[in-house]
Amino acid sequence: MSRYLVALLLMAPCTAIAQDHCAYINELGRILKTDPELSAEKSALAQPGKFLSVGNGYAPARPGFESTEEMVCVMKSHGFDMIWAGGDVLGCENQRELGQKIEAYAAKYNQRVKTMLIEQDAYRCSL
Repeated sequence: MSRYLVALLLMAPCTAIAQDHCAYINELGRILKTDPELSAEKSALAQPGKFLSVGNGYAPARPGFESTEEMVCVMKSHGFDMIWAGGDVLGCENQRELGQKIEAYAAKYNQRVKTMLIEQDAYRCSL
């Protein structure tokens, strides 16, 4: 009897994880209802002066930069906060479409953060 109880206790966390593995989809929908430039001005999704990356593939996307060199400089000098969009495993309804939309959103957000930092003479990655 105690073996069955232990097995059930060990399985409970797995069930909770399986039910929640697509919970981020609702959060993406909520984010996409907001204006990316206004969110950037309010630092709503990242710490002030930080940019957004999107976890929607094997490696995070960091959209909105003119070159890889600029993106690397931003990564070292300013930093990124990530929006989780499901990674590289497609397992949730509309995941691919939402990932593409959130990447476009992050590009606009990042452009606004860049503009604000330039206006403050605080952008360290002009090429």
